Amino acid sequence: MIYYSKCMHEQTAFLNLNQKGLIVAERLACDVFSLPMHPYLEKYDLSHISDILLASASGDAQ
Repeated sequence: MIYYSKCMHEQTAFLNLNQKGLIVAERLACDVFSLPMHPYLEKYDLSHISDILLASASGDAQ
């Protein structure tokens, strides 16, 4: 899945389509939880991501 912080109908390229009221899409765009995943992540990156997830799960996230 590719995550966009704005729904497609809110992207500049599609503003001329005047799509309004896509409530479910807009809610999901705010609620999606995305993790960086690709085969080139370094061990440091994985460790950093893990630390952030663990801190978030324990309520210690900044």
